[in-house]
Amino acid sequence: MTVQRYVLVVDDEERLTTFLKDFLSKVGYQMHVASNGQEALDAVKEHLPSLVLLDMRMPGIDGVQVLQTLKQQHPFIKVIVMTSYDEEYKQAADRHGADAFFSKPLSLSELTVKIVALPSSDQVPF
Repeated sequence: MTVQRYVLVVDDEERLTTFLKDFLSKVGYQMHVASNGQEALDAVKEHLPSLVLLDMRMPGIDGVQVLQTLKQQHPFIKVIVMTSYDEEYKQAADRHGADAFFSKPLSLSELTVKIVALPSSDQVPF
């Protein structure tokens, strides 16, 4: 039985989510996108991703709250934070258990290397 690797991209920048969805789909990941924190939490309940690529600053429920909720409810889900807002959000991401942090604009090659290097979880293979 093959386990599908599922990635959720959460960002209110539609161009970025579309780009990441297209790119990661081509290299074998099942993809879903969310444009805000509430959509992200709903998508996690429905699809239980192995990886979340998460923006920090979004309308409504922000990325910090999403990260905190994910790590409390699903600590096995890997979360890579990607944001334009550096120091304050980096500290929050570190404090709440993000698995990696990238400043925008993203380096696709560095992001890809990090995704591949993330250790697998026994509960949700990546």
